[in-house]
Amino acid sequence: MAPTSLSELWKKAYSWSIGNGEAGIQSSLYLNVVKQLIVGALALVVTILVLSVVLIYFPKNQEWMAWAAVMAFLIVLFIASNKLRTQFLSLQWIETLGLRIAQASGFLKGASRKTAIDAKRLATTKGLIFLLCGTPIDDTGGGARTTQLALEFLRQGYWVVYINRYPKWEHQQAVVHIAHPNLFVFELSQFYWIDFSAKFEQLLINMDVQCIVELPTQDFLPLMQNIKKSGGKITYEMIDDWDSSLGGAWYTPNVEQEIIRISDRLIATAPILQTKMEKASNRPVGMMPNAVNSRLFNPLRQYKRPLDLPRASWTAIYIGALWGDWFDWDLLTATASAYPQAAIVAVGDYRGQCVAPPPNLYFLGLKAQTDLPSYLAHSEVAIIPWKVNSITQATSPLKLYEYLAMRRPVVVPDLKPLQGIPGLLRSKNSEEFIKLVGEARGKTPPLEDIDAFIAENNWQARVGQMLRWIKDEK
Repeated sequence: MAPTSLSELWKKAYSWSIGNGEAGIQSSLYLNVVKQLIVGALALVVTILVLSVVLIYFPKNQEWMAWAAVMAFLIVLFIASNKLRTQFLSLQWIETLGLRIAQASGFLKGASRKTAIDAKRLATTKGLIFLLCGTPIDDTGGGARTTQLALEFLRQGYWVVYINRYPKWEHQQAVVHIAHPNLFVFELSQFYWIDFSAKFEQLLINMDVQCIVELPTQDFLPLMQNIKKSGGKITYEMIDDWDSSLGGAWYTPNVEQEIIRISDRLIATAPILQTKMEKASNRPVGMMPNAVNSRLFNPLRQYKRPLDLPRASWTAIYIGALWGDWFDWDLLTATASAYPQAAIVAVGDYRGQCVAPPPNLYFLGLKAQTDLPSYLAHSEVAIIPWKVNSITQATSPLKLYEYLAMRRPVVVPDLKPLQGIPGLLRSKNSEEFIKLVGEARGKTPPLEDIDAFIAENNWQARVGQMLRWIKDEK
């Protein structure tokens, strides 16, 4: 029920803020509230100081006192912000001040109980999942594989500790806010096992603890060993062929071999990687490609057309990374040149790599994953303009699953990991790729086959498959 009075409004704000404080989310919002309260307190202090000076030097001049107090208060409000000025001058400051005090008080009370609330909540969760990853949870608009795993583990009742080795490297920013009471996010340099294990000792002892390692870097080895000593199980996911340009200067084959050796379970995302890891380990390796959040990418919903999506006779769209020696810039520009009546759209972290792009080739920048369904819903064709090389033959294109979930016809190079996937138009060369893009706009994908494929390859099903594998359940 909506509040009908100021007191009810303040009570509701107080109650909601307690919950946020207990969950440890929206802290930046309350930081701004505290800042506003500090500014208000500063205004009050300045006013008192000015009044004190006037009382000392002009003890009998009440007019001086009044004007001095008002001027001091207004000056501080003017310095503080336009918003505070407007609220004060329109007499909304009483309502706003009460609301801010209620929010800050509630959050602080909730935060003071957070440890006890965490312990109570964590005691009822299914288990504890450590995710050791390369990039932050909001990287690539929040669409990366480990981000999707983290979100699905949370949905299925697990507590997740997400630890990234490197900071965000993107040149563009997508507005992404990922928060959950059972989610803790750390950069590796800010994570201390001694502090964590001391704070959550009983939980580490009583809960099923699993650790999934995405990045085979030496920096994760000490943490992996500590998790194993505490009774946790380690799973290494080989998501790329790191012994390539993807590995850069940080990759060492010996370190990856050591991670494979100490891991309890092994997972690969592409057949070539599965074969490679089976040879390296002489052990069974689970085959678990990427998947899709079918709750988000739902073709039955209605989506508004994005304001920055160009209007043309038809649209072909690519969503994903715009870097790496596997991306075929010549193919992308040639496709645009071949269909001047169409809008060829690329969504991703664009850095000006395309020299003299055709006028119908548009780069829309990085988008939050939650925005992507609307772009696909208003595009006729989805494309993956990649070269065929050792890197792409060892990949599972995550966006491919999102394309299919939205029932778009998809034009791809003829890559081995994509064999057997319905709804794809495979091209053997650039000329055929360009031809298929034009043909795809008039084709109706095999919807029944695609829907069955998505039902088996959404993140809910994939995490269930993964849990059965890492726990050795039949």
